[in-house]
Amino acid sequence: MLSANEDGGIDLLDLKSNILHTYRFIHKFLVTQLDNFNKTRCIDLEIDQEFVNCPNYNQSRNYNLDNMICVSKKLKNRLLQTDEELNIIDIHQKKLKNSFIYKIFKLSFNVGEYWDFLPKNIILYDFMMNGQNVYERDITFGSQARQYQILENERPKYVLDILRFAPLNKKCGDGSQVTLFDLFRYVKYTIYRSDVVIFHSLVLAATFRPFALIIRFYIKIFSGFKFIYNLKKPDNTIITFYNNMRKVGSNIIDYFQFFIDLNIFGDGPTKIFRQFLIQTIECIDNLNNNKYFNKTLVADLSNALKKFIYDNKMDCKIPTDAVTLININAYYEELIIQVNQIGVYIKELEKNIQLFNYMKKTGNVDLASSYPFIYMLKPFTLDLLCQSDFYAPLKKLDEYYNTQISDVKEMKQECKHEITNKDSTEVTSKQHLQNDIVPIIRRWNIITYNESPRYFENYFLSLDVKNH
Repeated sequence: MLSANEDGGIDLLDLKSNILHTYRFIHKFLVTQLDNFNKTRCIDLEIDQEFVNCPNYNQSRNYNLDNMICVSKKLKNRLLQTDEELNIIDIHQKKLKNSFIYKIFKLSFNVGEYWDFLPKNIILYDFMMNGQNVYERDITFGSQARQYQILENERPKYVLDILRFAPLNKKCGDGSQVTLFDLFRYVKYTIYRSDVVIFHSLVLAATFRPFALIIRFYIKIFSGFKFIYNLKKPDNTIITFYNNMRKVGSNIIDYFQFFIDLNIFGDGPTKIFRQFLIQTIECIDNLNNNKYFNKTLVADLSNALKKFIYDNKMDCKIPTDAVTLININAYYEELIIQVNQIGVYIKELEKNIQLFNYMKKTGNVDLASSYPFIYMLKPFTLDLLCQSDFYAPLKKLDEYYNTQISDVKEMKQECKHEITNKDSTEVTSKQHLQNDIVPIIRRWNIITYNESPRYFENYFLSLDVKNH
């Protein structure tokens, strides 16, 4: 990652030093947050000093990437103790034997629970990526580019994409809608737990959204059917359509009940969904009644579902054209396709239930409507997420470094005078590059130092510098 320094400057031509600086200032921020948490939440609790102690493994006191990797390895092994050689020589590990918290941690690790709390599990990484093997740091070749669901016959190829790419009630400048996957691209690199918590809330709304849509669509078609046909003198066409709609309604209720029984998000959300199910059953029973039609009951459920989804930042649009004799059969055929899709959808959710359990273990999943302000939905962030690839400009920087690596190999065959000329050319090239790239970074607003850093605003991903 790259960031602005305390002076508000950023040197794109010394990537390794800047990356190290960024990790140090993010580390400082996290330490401050942890200290604040301890002071506010643990004021009456005794702290296990040995467990929270952070030994200084950087004996040389030099801050560089090699030392950072070495120190990180030793700190990790202090807790996991998987390196037999380090286990023998590290005196700090022996002190942990007196730590009660460490004994609990070790037990949890040995039975595998440690892996449940890996960041990639908490943000549903494997689920959102749908098995794609992407090298995240390869930013100049589109690893962070905007993604779209794959369609076959104008339908999602993968049924769970109706969740992954669920549209929010926000639009991009080009008219396309912001999707859940767009926000996932942001959440991957945030350092705020609050962003992750809100992402979970949006996942909740996106997961329930297909049911809200299908119920509203069903209500629209059945209500329209009752208005355009004379049900007091039904013919075979009317009776057949009526019976088919009753069967569809029964299937919707069964699928909805199956979804609720999965208890994907815990007792709180499930209680809300169960209340919607009760209302849906009452509404469908009313629609099935030939003698009495409570228009208010039906309209109230449709509006309540629409409001719930919209308040939780998701789009809840269904076809707006009124049901007529001309389009009712087309509407019905579309309804059947969507209901069948819901049947496949809930089965796929069941297959992935363990991934959602990781999310539940980190805390309760609340509704997005309970958050008055969502930082990652601010216009500045959405403008960047709506771009096809906001890291594309850095490809010029990558090309520069690759050119320099190639030039160094060639320089070995050149005479001293030629190398001196090459150095002069390189300085000019660096200056031109800095002049080209920095205005782009300024446009991103990443030119100010902030002790509470935000992705996109104070830090962003860097090129993979292992070969630079």
